[in-house]
Amino acid sequence: MRVAAIYDILGNLPAPEAALEEIRQTEVDGLVVGWPDAPFTYRRASEVLSCHVRGCSRGMGYRRSMITESTLDYAEARGAIDTICAEALKRGKAGVIAVCDAHGDLIAFARMDGAPLSSITIAMNKAYSAARERKPSKEIGKAARHPEKGFDIGYFGDPRFTGWGGGLPVWKNERVVGAIAVSGLPQAEDIELAEMGAATISVHRAPKP
Repeated sequence: MRVAAIYDILGNLPAPEAALEEIRQTEVDGLVVGWPDAPFTYRRASEVLSCHVRGCSRGMGYRRSMITESTLDYAEARGAIDTICAEALKRGKAGVIAVCDAHGDLIAFARMDGAPLSSITIAMNKAYSAARERKPSKEIGKAARHPEKGFDIGYFGDPRFTGWGGGLPVWKNERVVGAIAVSGLPQAEDIELAEMGAATISVHRAPKP
């Protein structure tokens, strides 16, 4: 889902018109219009956009500000988890699966029967690490263990960062929109199952350099 936010430039009507045109071309799913000078923009947004438009009564906007952000929704997260659980059951295995948004905040979670209790926190931290660093959690661990350039992972200043494999960022339109992680199986299987889950949401691919 893509959501945009706009704050009016006080007394400058052409500015919100230009912003609305930009938003229209972006084809967002929702728009939040900020105050204090929002009535004009709110009315025009409702006229020219087909998405859901909502007013926001807090905050002051003195210049145009437009933010669009792609994210995962619960249905996508749930679908990825269901795919992973089904495959794990076929293999006679049990694991913990976590799906988070681009900020590392949890969207959906599952602990299969018989999965290790320690994997609960590990799965969430793998997803958090992959989302925050925009890279597989295994790569974080590999960099930390580098014989010459290695570092104490504690240098991140965040105890949730982990370098165990099994956490993968999920990409849409060359942006990280979240992450998915599996824990409780051998690392190679954690990664394999996470890749299967990510594939149900989008192509797991970073933008070309």
